[in-house]
Amino acid sequence: MRAKTQKFVKSLCPEGLHVVRLVNIVDWGTQKDSFGSRAKVELNMETPEQLHVFNEDKGEQPYVLSRKFGNTLGSAKKPTDLKKFIEAFVGHPIDEEFDISQAVGKLAQLNVTHEQDGEYTNEKLSTPLPLSKQQLQFAEQGGYPEFNDQYVLDLDAFDEEVWGLLPKWKQEQIAKTPEYAAAISGESVQDGPGEEVSEEEAMQYDEAPADELPFEEPAPVPAPVKKVTPAPAVKKMVPGQGFSKPAASPAPVKKAAPAPVKKTTPPAKSPVKKAAPAPVKKTAPRKFK
Repeated sequence: MRAKTQKFVKSLCPEGLHVVRLVNIVDWGTQKDSFGSRAKVELNMETPEQLHVFNEDKGEQPYVLSRKFGNTLGSAKKPTDLKKFIEAFVGHPIDEEFDISQAVGKLAQLNVTHEQDGEYTNEKLSTPLPLSKQQLQFAEQGGYPEFNDQYVLDLDAFDEEVWGLLPKWKQEQIAKTPEYAAAISGESVQDGPGEEVSEEEAMQYDEAPADELPFEEPAPVPAPVKKVTPAPAVKKMVPGQGFSKPAASPAPVKKAAPAPVKKTTPPAKSPVKKAAPAPVKKTAPRKFK
């Protein structure tokens, strides 16, 4: 007979829109996923208004929401989800040179939904939204209390004290990476011959939210992509953009009907009155003597 394994049950944050604070950023180094090997970073956020009693000795505490991303911001034309998350917290656009640690301690709004994954139910996090004007005023008045430690674990600038703040199971996973080995030895990381992933593929994929469980999560299998044959583009003839304007067909000439000729009746001829010949006066023949 085998003893039953105790099933871990996670208390989920209620669904809905919540105010969250970014409390820490954790550099996970190079991790494997469905796209190969790439650098990962984890963002952890607390819910200062939505509290729950996880431990009777500690009383009410906020939920902690986590999400992992590929550690790249992409570009202005093709921003990654990490870039969109950070921009929501800092409240302005950023470029690839931006130090994302500046977002720690900032507030935003985040919509939480629940998603079934096998026998587990996880929180699904949307892209954050900036705080409203009223929420900003409330924050300035200290309306959103701080609970958890705020820190950044950067393997390129390793801090032993910050490392000690991580739970043991996270330390075990990160310790397997070449970035951690280089951090504790003081050497730089050498790129290995492992699998490569293009920047475009990396930007199209973000790992699902990770449960805080003491074991390594299986890599999610991406859904098959159905290829859609695009409809042929129709080129429009636009004058002045490399196309000649077709000659306009001459408008048909409408022939005007000739004006009807009004026949005029010639004036009636006045009858010519023939003058009577003057009477010839007959003279008597002259008699000769």
